[in-house]
Amino acid sequence: MSYIKFLDNDEHLQGSIRMIDEHTVEVKNCNKNLSGFQLFTDAGFMFGDYSKFKYDYEEPISEEKVYRYTNDNHKWVKPMNTVVFSSTVQDSLVGKTTQKAYNYEELEIPSVQQVENYEFVGWEPTIPSSGSITEDKTYVAKFNYNEPIENVRERKISEMNTVQQSMITNGFDIVIDGKLKHFTLTDHDQTSMLGLMSQVQMGIEQIPWHTSDHDEHCEYFTNEQMKSIIEKATGFLTYHITYFRDLRIYINNLSSKEEVEAVEYGIQIPNEYKSDVLKDLESKM
Repeated sequence: MSYIKFLDNDEHLQGSIRMIDEHTVEVKNCNKNLSGFQLFTDAGFMFGDYSKFKYDYEEPISEEKVYRYTNDNHKWVKPMNTVVFSSTVQDSLVGKTTQKAYNYEELEIPSVQQVENYEFVGWEPTIPSSGSITEDKTYVAKFNYNEPIENVRERKISEMNTVQQSMITNGFDIVIDGKLKHFTLTDHDQTSMLGLMSQVQMGIEQIPWHTSDHDEHCEYFTNEQMKSIIEKATGFLTYHITYFRDLRIYINNLSSKEEVEAVEYGIQIPNEYKSDVLKDLESKM
């Protein structure tokens, strides 16, 4: 154990010291004393002589007593803390974005510029209007992104196109000889059906069908059956292609993001945005 003894006082004080630099020492947990001091072990052996150091500065920290002493008559200057201002949007701040200060009142907070498609919502964390700056701080200007309606429409149309392609690929059902059969319409299937149209027109009675699923056997259909299958496939394709084109026109005429986001594939398109082709197709469904 050790103790601190000030030159003008015989009291043995329990405290702690810390060297700040070669001319400055910090003393904690002792009453303020204007004289220099020395450090002793419990056995009375002096192991630190700071008799030429004089009281210079005091600062309460966490309710502890903290005093600074110097040996060159300089005044210890309390360091300023650094405050950084940044933003989530480039080129939105005007002013000095890195500042040093003791108190918040000394700061010159950068002004926030309006940026297209972005709305400023505040600083994070909130910047105090007064008080001491006790540590380095960073404050970030936060913005909400207001996506342009054109982007929302474009994204929705792309989404609807993906659904349309999936609907076409999944195909359709048709009843053949009292049995429900399913036909997919992949690119391979569509090409195959186009090739079989000539066989139907030639009157061939047994027409083989090769599905795109290689795990399924090929199958014969009569001329009349294949004619019905091709007609159903053609109508199915025509409907979805026509529906999507009209849906795209409808989406591009919507004025609010909420309306665009609410669109789903299969909704009833208002009559003013339906083509005559779609109206005819729907009347026959």
